[in-house]
Amino acid sequence: MRIAILLLTAVVFHTQNTTPGEPTPPPAVTCPRDHLTVFRGRELQWSRTTGQSTMTIASDAATTEIVVLKHPGTDDGSQYFLFDSQPFKPADWNRIEQKPGAVRPGVRVSVWACDDGRQPIIDWQTPRPK
Repeated sequence: MRIAILLLTAVVFHTQNTTPGEPTPPPAVTCPRDHLTVFRGRELQWSRTTGQSTMTIASDAATTEIVVLKHPGTDDGSQYFLFDSQPFKPADWNRIEQKPGAVRPGVRVSVWACDDGRQPIIDWQTPRPK
């Protein structure tokens, strides 16, 4: 009985190894936590062209961050997108953009960036109620 309790305790501590208040990455983000950075906030500028998308973010930490996402041969970088932490679907374009390159007011983002050079994951989020 004592062994079972210790094992359960070990599992609980293992699954709750985040700092209080620290955002938990969605399952699609596979970068080790000690190599991962997240920028959360609202976009100031967004453009998508053949080969890359560029976003400037006013972060919740009062910084300005520029994120470049490479997607050779297409203007669609959605393979690196999530919407509310779920896989991005073609219909989600209408939820984030008024027209190509123009993000809807109030849409927020969390950009999960790994320091190993892989593409960042952009998690678009439903606007918060005011």
